[in-house]
Amino acid sequence: MIMRTDVVRSSCRFCGEQMKGRSDKRFCNNACRVTFHNVRNESKRNMIKAVNKVLLKNYQILKLYWDVGERDVSRYVLVQSGFNFNYFTSIQKLDSGASYCFCYDIGFSSLDGTVVRILKKEKR
Repeated sequence: MIMRTDVVRSSCRFCGEQMKGRSDKRFCNNACRVTFHNVRNESKRNMIKAVNKVLLKNYQILKLYWDVGERDVSRYVLVQSGFNFNYFTSIQKLDSGASYCFCYDIGFSSLDGTVVRILKKEKR
């Protein structure tokens, strides 16, 4: 049995061009296939980029105060610096019972609602 590859089967899912070849072919070429998937996943990537941008900013703010020796910082000062308390990478409960929210290796915990304590994980 000879298979004919010149029969038009369907149209490309991205550009709509009529395709010849296998009956299960979905795209006319690699460029259309890659572009189709990039467009489809763009909103997911944009959301991840936005979250990563906030996490990085939070980390940089915490690191700035840690590097200058500030361990207890006013919540107001952090907010004025652009810190967003809703974004962090993990929560850890210490042996002392205090819970810290971490942005990578630097954490923060609210002491009394107005003061935030900054803590850095020790490298092992």
